Amino acid sequence: MIPSFENFQSRFVEEALDNINELESTLLELDLSPNDKELLEKVFRIMHSLKGGGGMFGFELLSEFSHHMENIYDKIRSGQLAVSSKLLSLTFQSVDILRDLVNVEVIESPEIKVRYQEMVTTVENVLKEEIQVQKSQTVNEGKLTSPNDIPEVTGMATWYIHFYPGAHVLENGTNLLYLIDELGQMGPLKAVPRLLNIPDLEGVEPERSLVFWDLFLSTDMGKAAIMDVFIFVEDDSKIEIQRLSQSDLFTQPQFIARLDTLCENKLEIELADLSEFMVDEPIEEGLAAPVVFDQLGQTSEGKKVTSSSIRVASDKIDGLMNMVSELVITQERLNVIAAQHQIPELKMVAENIQKLTGSLRDSAFSISLIPVESLVTRFQRLVRDLSCSLDKKIAFTTSGTGTELDKTMIESLTDPLLHIIRNSIDHGIEMPDMRKRKGKPETGSIHMEAGYSGANVIVKITDDGAGIDPAKIRANAIEKGLISKDDVLSDNEVLNLVFAPGFSTSKEVTEVSGRGVGMDVVKRNISAIRGEVSIESVPGEGTTISIILPLVLSIIDGLLVQVNHTQYIIPLALTDRIYSIGSDVLKDGFINSVTLNGIQYPFYNLRKELELNGEVPKRYQMVVVNHTDTRIAIAVDKVVGKIQAVLKPLGRMYHDQKVISAATIMGDGGIALVLDTNSIVKELLNPS
Repeated sequence: MIPSFENFQSRFVEEALDNINELESTLLELDLSPNDKELLEKVFRIMHSLKGGGGMFGFELLSEFSHHMENIYDKIRSGQLAVSSKLLSLTFQSVDILRDLVNVEVIESPEIKVRYQEMVTTVENVLKEEIQVQKSQTVNEGKLTSPNDIPEVTGMATWYIHFYPGAHVLENGTNLLYLIDELGQMGPLKAVPRLLNIPDLEGVEPERSLVFWDLFLSTDMGKAAIMDVFIFVEDDSKIEIQRLSQSDLFTQPQFIARLDTLCENKLEIELADLSEFMVDEPIEEGLAAPVVFDQLGQTSEGKKVTSSSIRVASDKIDGLMNMVSELVITQERLNVIAAQHQIPELKMVAENIQKLTGSLRDSAFSISLIPVESLVTRFQRLVRDLSCSLDKKIAFTTSGTGTELDKTMIESLTDPLLHIIRNSIDHGIEMPDMRKRKGKPETGSIHMEAGYSGANVIVKITDDGAGIDPAKIRANAIEKGLISKDDVLSDNEVLNLVFAPGFSTSKEVTEVSGRGVGMDVVKRNISAIRGEVSIESVPGEGTTISIILPLVLSIIDGLLVQVNHTQYIIPLALTDRIYSIGSDVLKDGFINSVTLNGIQYPFYNLRKELELNGEVPKRYQMVVVNHTDTRIAIAVDKVVGKIQAVLKPLGRMYHDQKVISAATIMGDGGIALVLDTNSIVKELLNPS
């Protein structure tokens, strides 16, 4: 079945967004290394790709705008313009509108069309200004001021191009005739199509390319321009470009006659057949392609080519995770039935199903995990744009960005991190002259660090700015009525007041901050994904905001426990060990502390705290859990065993309670509540 145009269009949108994201990250690199020719070439090629694809799939505004930007970077790479801060800022603005121009839902809106026209005018004006600046510098200095080398000397030349498309090049919607037509617009062209071995009619595959070309072109645009024509197909095609002469051979009747004779009598033209017209110079290298494909999808060495990755729609991953969740619940039901009937064969099958389900669950998890690195480009862009607007110098660095999180968690984490970094730029990092007076480097630093800690992921944002003065926070909180003058709070408790709703230390309302919203929203969004946020700061030295998150959201290995007739689940990854003690020990315990195997632990009596009635057991099971290197013991009546728990969110009625984080459906159809051990630890160590 041949894919519809809409399928091709949606595939182009996905690839275009990837290209735009890659463009943004490349520009951030170019901002640090403006003389890097490879980066300049990469920017140009992305613009060229967007231009060609946009025109092919009906995104005319995208194609036209990309063409404007392509012209700028063509002048830069040819040495007619130099990379400047103004041009880079303009290109960053272009990235934003490119994303809108590929969005089919908003592309027809009047607002986008107005923005498009304004941006095109800005591009044209900036280009004129930069060209004038370059001319002035060239005249004043008497030399070329571009950081690039002297541009390639172009001129009329005749080229031989051997174009051997990959077998599957048509599957992405590429029309090879458009490429030939684009070459024809560059100058006189003779295109000689050749056919491969044609299979029987029943063996013909409509999407399989069976044609290759010998092409002869005279143009004054140079080899690089010819290479750009093949930008969509270079990765899976064989393309060779050879200059025959430094003149237009199509003006010579002998050359045309020779070509006609060769086309009629030879299946494939060789360079030796045209030696009389070739210049006496070394043969140039052909257009390099990562892989040369033959028509069987193999490399020229005969090795099968396999893709290292595939693109999968987000909703398909969500569907997979939902099915795995249902399978886990069904598998637990099978375990219950096997335990009830004590049939050896059934028990063996249930155990095998449990192992397979666990493996499938882990595989599905790995598919849904995304590295924190995917967020870095947005943060780098924010730091660049905002620091420029505030006239501050800031270096943004990262570490541990290979740390992976559930994709849902990544999506929920983006906005809180953006706000934290924005606050670091606005409130934390001082102006360069102020930093200099304090003996600090003029350039401030913001560092993002991610890493694993047991079953959690910890993300930290650290700046070396002014820090937070607890006295100022306290005074502000008293003024806003968040606390009273008589309240006794530690410095850490005072710092955490910044997460209170409506708290802000900004005196003025700006586009960046000062509206009384922000850090409370950060905390609320982090709490919504079962995470925690804390703050540490040293006045004059800087601030660190830490976010602790569970590794996954949907399915966990849990320890099933029971209090009275109610079942609860403790995340197994947080469980350290289990002890058994007499109930009288807890009854006589001093300030909720108990000694287990010679180690003293604070303990949380689940029966007492949840006010569960019923007969008290003679012995309690003490489950020791570890939360960021802090260990406490949770007292339960009975430990039932290990279980795979599919986490289901609680209703709104339970949002305010802190002990329970979710619920799960048991194999017998009952409900077990999942304990929020992080909240239990905080409540036990810091009672309100």
